Amino acid sequence: MDNRELKFLEMEKDLKARGGDGEAIVAAYRELYGMHEIGLCTWLAKLFDPDIGGFYCSNSARDNEYVEVNGNRDLALPDLEATNFAIILMQRLGLINDFSEIPDWMREKVKNFVCSMQSEDDGYFYHPQWGNRINATKHGRHLTAVTNLRDHLKFNLPYPTPMERLKAATSTAKKEETKSTPAFADHLQSKEAFLKYLEGLDWYATEGLAAYGAGHTLASQAATIKAAGLGDVMCDFLDSIQDKETGFWGVIPGYPALNAFFKIGAAYASAQDSGRAIPNVDKVAYSAMDVMCDPTTQNRTVCYQFNAWWCILLCYGSLKKVGNEKGLAELKAEVLRRAPECILATKRKTTPFKCEDGSYSYYYNQNCPGYPVNMLLCKEGDIDATTINSAGVLGRSIDVLGLTDIAPKIYGKEGRDAFFDALRKPTK
Repeated sequence: MDNRELKFLEMEKDLKARGGDGEAIVAAYRELYGMHEIGLCTWLAKLFDPDIGGFYCSNSARDNEYVEVNGNRDLALPDLEATNFAIILMQRLGLINDFSEIPDWMREKVKNFVCSMQSEDDGYFYHPQWGNRINATKHGRHLTAVTNLRDHLKFNLPYPTPMERLKAATSTAKKEETKSTPAFADHLQSKEAFLKYLEGLDWYATEGLAAYGAGHTLASQAATIKAAGLGDVMCDFLDSIQDKETGFWGVIPGYPALNAFFKIGAAYASAQDSGRAIPNVDKVAYSAMDVMCDPTTQNRTVCYQFNAWWCILLCYGSLKKVGNEKGLAELKAEVLRRAPECILATKRKTTPFKCEDGSYSYYYNQNCPGYPVNMLLCKEGDIDATTINSAGVLGRSIDVLGLTDIAPKIYGKEGRDAFFDALRKPTK
């Protein structure tokens, strides 16, 4: 019996001890694990450029010199977000046990790649393909990627990040030293400016991304908002516009509401060192299970099932923070009861995003966001979508069911060998 089956038996025993149908839950997980092919490991390895030190987001980014988007002709190069996702994915898939197993030459290349893009002037990171043509949301995502890479690979950056500069600027001892080099955007300069900014976001969109767009904008900047001392201001504002009856934001129910809750919940989690409780979550997790299992709904993007599972985790955290142990216990019991149905629905709704090479696409019928449809004749996988639809959705469901310390990784020795056999070494 291989290691995965031993882990599955351990999961089954644990679930039964907590009142769940261990056999049915593990049978559903066998199907969810089984949808991931060994080709994903080879695909991921081939996106790493060993001479540059970063990962491309997709095959098209690797195989084309330029891409034209929104009237701009950009170089197709590796980027920080793709590199961050790829390094995390290596560990979560089981291609490495921990980040210390990344080869020294690869670690050094990634470090040099990251550090080469940091500006001494403001501490932000600027890609050669985009320059300063990025907004606050993208700045925030790049900072998150860099922070993860720095922490996982254990290296120092050449200059302080904007968050570190903000922390220094708000310190009485450092105020005079740093006031000449403000490191934050205009909307973070004061409470009044920030509230005006919040009020200008589209919280009541009736089409497209609905309230998700506004939530994503805040979540991407959450670390900087916190560093500016405005985390509670943000949460107080969000409290004021939440639908107290449903616990959601925005006016479109179903997946749009869940997607918005997921992003806004991430903003709450980052507002304070220990996070801040989301109010009125009593019904949210139950809605999440209903929506993820509904056979009549089509997932527009690869994120939908992932976001639904994460919404349940956010509800766990908020119920615990406010001391609602009874509500938390009742919710966990219902999640155990519905687990087989939710896991099988997750497989059914995520399978359409699978590509021939084992990767996953962001949309079920076309390629990754930001690339024109006519660049490819069919959909293609990208690192963001593949992270979400493989280790992401599997990992969040495992966390929800309390199996984090028991569940096996997706790949064992066969996956590790496939990845490292395909990984190219630097030529310079």
